[in-house]
Amino acid sequence: MCAVDHDVVLVEPTDHAYSHIKQIQPDLVIVCLSGDDVDGCRVLSMLALDRETSTIPVLTHLTSLADGFTESSDSNGDDIGSMATVVLN
Repeated sequence: MCAVDHDVVLVEPTDHAYSHIKQIQPDLVIVCLSGDDVDGCRVLSMLALDRETSTIPVLTHLTSLADGFTESSDSNGDDIGSMATVVLN
């Protein structure tokens, strides 16, 4: 396996994540959703419906309340909400 450098950008769905993703055309988008995250689901829908972004691979991770976290915090109690991680080659 060959090691490759990647740039990673974190974008909140409320910070125009879809526009950022469409503009930079990343190699991969990782979306972390929590609870009933409307903004994150909206970003996923827009990516899937747009011809320019529908071919970008998207990995989603759903953090549920059953995992022992609140809808907006991680194990350290830090506010995380939902987040799109954009991986650039």
